[in-house]
Amino acid sequence: MSYVQNLIDAQSNIIIICDKDFNVKYLNKAFYEYFKKEKLKKIIDNIKNKNFDEDFMLRLKNYKGEKFNFLGKLTKIDDDISISLTNITELSAYQKSLIQSNFSLFEYKVMIDKFLIVSKTDIYGNITYVNDKFVKISGYLREELLGSPHNIVRHPDMPSYIFKNMWKTIKSGKIWQGVIKNRKKNGEVYFVKTMIAPLFNSKNQIREFIALRIDITDLIKAKEKAQKAKKEKEIFLANMSHEIRTPLTGIIGFIEVLKKKPLSKDIKDIVEIIDDSAETLLSIVNDVLDLSKIESEGVSIYKTYFNPIYSFKNTIELFRAKAEEKNLKYTYSINLPNCIISDEHRLKQVLSNLIGNAIKFTPEKGEVFVEIRSEKIDDTNIKIYFSIKDSGIGIPKDKLKKLFKPFFQVDGTEKQFGGTGLGLYISYQIVKKLGGELKVESKENKGSKFYFSIKSKQCDFIKEEKNTNISIEGKILIAEDNIVNQQLLKALLHTKGDVELKIVNNGLEAVNEFKKDKYDIIFMDLFMPVMDGIEATKKILKYEKEKKLPHTPIIALTANVLNVDEDDLLKGFDGYISKPIRNKDLDKILTQYLDIKEKNILEKMAKDMELEEEVIKQLLKLYFESIYDDIDELKKFIETGDFKEIRIKSHQIAGSSGAVNFMDIYKLAKEIEYSAKNNKKANYLELLNKLLDKLEKYKKELKIDDLN
Repeated sequence: MSYVQNLIDAQSNIIIICDKDFNVKYLNKAFYEYFKKEKLKKIIDNIKNKNFDEDFMLRLKNYKGEKFNFLGKLTKIDDDISISLTNITELSAYQKSLIQSNFSLFEYKVMIDKFLIVSKTDIYGNITYVNDKFVKISGYLREELLGSPHNIVRHPDMPSYIFKNMWKTIKSGKIWQGVIKNRKKNGEVYFVKTMIAPLFNSKNQIREFIALRIDITDLIKAKEKAQKAKKEKEIFLANMSHEIRTPLTGIIGFIEVLKKKPLSKDIKDIVEIIDDSAETLLSIVNDVLDLSKIESEGVSIYKTYFNPIYSFKNTIELFRAKAEEKNLKYTYSINLPNCIISDEHRLKQVLSNLIGNAIKFTPEKGEVFVEIRSEKIDDTNIKIYFSIKDSGIGIPKDKLKKLFKPFFQVDGTEKQFGGTGLGLYISYQIVKKLGGELKVESKENKGSKFYFSIKSKQCDFIKEEKNTNISIEGKILIAEDNIVNQQLLKALLHTKGDVELKIVNNGLEAVNEFKKDKYDIIFMDLFMPVMDGIEATKKILKYEKEKKLPHTPIIALTANVLNVDEDDLLKGFDGYISKPIRNKDLDKILTQYLDIKEKNILEKMAKDMELEEEVIKQLLKLYFESIYDDIDELKKFIETGDFKEIRIKSHQIAGSSGAVNFMDIYKLAKEIEYSAKNNKKANYLELLNKLLDKLEKYKKELKIDDLN
């Protein structure tokens, strides 16, 4: 009966266990805090005539002569009788009513023993009681457990800070809850969801702790199994992506090179067909990868400043050729401010998907109309409405509810029109992440309308930078094991200007080549034999540090976009280009890290700004005379954390930089201003250093010190 004894000893109220004739069998410790054993007979005589399962009041004196009011209850348990006495002398009426509504502990005894793992420890954490379920799951004998520290079952993998927090909580008189990984006597692992509570004596002092646990091992293992399966799927998709994208890099890249050559009309038509087929295949791969990302991580949203008129107009115009092929009436209306803050890439992705579908499912000589408009909410916030309407085949009413599910396609469309059935699902998730809801109105054979709205912040005007053909000069090291990609990069880079190339086949060769010669930039494939690009980059960075060399920019080349975590990647690399390699992505990297050849940069600025060169010179002189003082002031405000002054000064820098057409400096200043305006945590000094680097580059290119 030690089990019962331990259970009743855990209670702060008095528990007396009697046989059916009221002969006392057990007393808990709480009895002796009030009475001596000689008082027991008198107490029993006052109680044994009470009705079972009915509350009664009892007024008694303790051994010091102090009077106490007790709430009592008689309960039958098999052949025994339980007497419970709870001290309610100082309790309020509300607290007394709560106690009266409680069941006796012993009414729950069987239930607790069946489902819970129970243990008690003294205030030092030594085990004083375990129930049968604890003994069974731990694999230890009861004799081995009693008196041992409770960490006898603790798994060594459990972080110590969890138990530090646990002890701090329960010693302060509070209940602690959490999941603990334990280890059986035979070394097997098991997991328990745990609640540990302090037990108090009559003086409200902690005398011991009781722990109630539920075995959740099966649940944890099922979760781990699911995570493993998910990881295996991600690895499979990543490998599939790499294997498909690698040949696609060559196909799409060489098509771009081929398009620049003089071709006959017949050959040009064939090239266009190849290009279209490759883009379709790439679109399918991207859909599958987007689905995997959504399932594993959710949609990633990155909000930036951009001109939506320019951006959305270009996206819409991309589909004009396809619309004209089907003799469709293809029109659009854009009524927006010229600067908003949102995820430009994701909005263009949704817009492209919806327009592509509208054109695909609209028969010849039909109509497609795109409308994008905004509505002012307040001085800084607007609501943007997107609507894509077509006169196409429409969607049956019974299919509309399933339209935004993954892999769903209206019956027969997959055979007639193709596609993965993922585009609408992905678009729906993106719009949802942006705070909107993608909706549809459609009638069979009458057409469809897809529409949604999102909230956005309006910002200052951003002048679009013209996309000009760049001309670079530099010495470039390429580490790439695929011969097609080697030749593609060689062909693309030789069109960019005066470049000297060195191509190696793996990371080890790249490291050795770097140690032998000096390069302006390195393109490093991530996955290569002998030594991969990640390891090679680490060795190059280490060598630079040891030899105190100036840093050489290293750009990752990867077809494995599924597992590319940009933050992790940038810890070693200065940037990355995703395969298939696009001209615009390559240009962006090259202009960032290599010298750009300009025959007359002042002439170009004058042409872009439609001003005389002499006027430009005077503007630049004024700008450079004041900009460094402004930057020094901004740095002081950043160091003191004065968000108001940071916002004012960065706004001033943005304005003056925009006036002289230094749009990259303008954007950095606006990013600082926006962050400060919203008291947003940002690396202000890092942004300021980037701004300074850009400024020095302009100063060098324009030869400001030589201006008269």
